[in-house]
Amino acid sequence: MVRSGAGVALLAEGVARQYRGNGLAVADVTPTCESLLVFCPAPGSAQTPGIRALTAFLHRRASQAPAELS
Repeated sequence: MVRSGAGVALLAEGVARQYRGNGLAVADVTPTCESLLVFCPAPGSAQTPGIRALTAFLHRRASQAPAELS
């Protein structure tokens, strides 16, 4: 989906290095307190093990956020 222009991907730096100069735009992102990640699965979408694991991870991280960001 990324290659076709219909999606984006967040990759670890080491993985992203493999794609530089490969026809894809790669942007370095430095998280800041102003950064915001929104995860919203489509209504009725399948709750695969991967989606459940990602959702659990995001909930854990959100619970660790400073109070002013929660």
